[in-house]
Amino acid sequence: MNAKKIDKRIIALAIIGYAVLLFLVQLQYPMGAINEEPIRYKIPYFIFENGRLPTAWDMSTYDHNIWALTYANSADGSFIIEAIFMKIFSLMGVGNAHLFIVARGVNICFGCIFVYLMFKIADELFTSNKNKYVFVAIASLWNWVAYSFQFICFEGLMLVGVALVILFILKGINSKWDYKSCIGLGIGNGLILIGYLDGVGFCIVSAIAFLSTYIVCIKEKGKYLDMIKKGFLILIEAFILSGWFYIRNIVLYGSVMGKQFPLKEWVREELTSENRAIVAREKMFQIKGFFLWVKGQIVSFCGKSVNVDNKLFSMFFVLLSIIVLTLLVLGIIKVFKNEWKEYTNGIKIFTICMIVGMIFTVALDWYYNAFVDYIPNFGRYLLPMTISLVYFLIKGLDYIEEKSKIKVITKGWPIIIVFMLSLYLTTYCYLIKQ
Repeated sequence: MNAKKIDKRIIALAIIGYAVLLFLVQLQYPMGAINEEPIRYKIPYFIFENGRLPTAWDMSTYDHNIWALTYANSADGSFIIEAIFMKIFSLMGVGNAHLFIVARGVNICFGCIFVYLMFKIADELFTSNKNKYVFVAIASLWNWVAYSFQFICFEGLMLVGVALVILFILKGINSKWDYKSCIGLGIGNGLILIGYLDGVGFCIVSAIAFLSTYIVCIKEKGKYLDMIKKGFLILIEAFILSGWFYIRNIVLYGSVMGKQFPLKEWVREELTSENRAIVAREKMFQIKGFFLWVKGQIVSFCGKSVNVDNKLFSMFFVLLSIIVLTLLVLGIIKVFKNEWKEYTNGIKIFTICMIVGMIFTVALDWYYNAFVDYIPNFGRYLLPMTISLVYFLIKGLDYIEEKSKIKVITKGWPIIIVFMLSLYLTTYCYLIKQ
């Protein structure tokens, strides 16, 4: 599917521009201005101060105000990386009061890596450079994606892992899983598992892609022995990067996922994890509650990443959600009705994997909202499926261009990029402060 590769100078300028953009926007927000960021920041700061990972018994890592929770048992490798850079910059003279900017800067670096990987994925997926630019712009400037890279969040490292998985699924299918592709896939899985478990659906997707390629596409003798050897390599890599954390949880808490031990006096009774789980089950298994979750997740994930009281902007985000859903449907129609017969088995495997990845992500979001905490207007848990979704959105834009005289991408690609940039700046330079 490859055409001419994108010029390296364009990629470099895009990465530098993205880093500057994220940095300038996040500078507007002191620590504490963004919901939950102070709780998350407690973990890298603890590692920075104590030189070790915290446990759920370290009460300084808990939120003492409302939720009485800690992220000390979360498998977030970004916290460790942030703490390392905080230590380096503190030795260079940065005061403790400003180290949160360093921690945010680590997430900006994750964002730059993400943009680079988007260009690499685009080179594998599209022949037209205009399609590639639109694909990278939509994915990188997606409101929730940009949010994850400019503040102290869990998802930045996980998104890099998902991007690596998707890139090396493409490369692995094309190369019939050479060792380079297997190594890349193992690293991607490891980063997801040590990053944020919301992306675990794409670990499953990588296994589906790997096994399906050997079963359907590879015809050489001894292919199953080769599959076992390379599969074992991928598992070992992922285990080295992330397995130690889950073993640590088992040793400390007797549970893979770890535990929390909040003091009851810190939290109101209705906000305890037990009561929130009860409410979650009640809401999600009611028709009204379920459809409220569906609407809330779609509108939030498609752009409404901050609370908006303005009716005009609320209507705009609903309209944007309708446009996104329409393009998704058109993209699926184009793929399965117009192009499917022309696809090789490898492309079919990739396409199915992208859909499976979205389904798994939505299913995990549903599970969390049904059994842990019902948050109907919070689409951030859908972040892992962004790349897959944007792939089908580009297909939808292509479908419109093919079936009408509107040159949506051919002529309108700069407008789409400017629109995404404007939406991002409006959200984080205006709406979030309302």
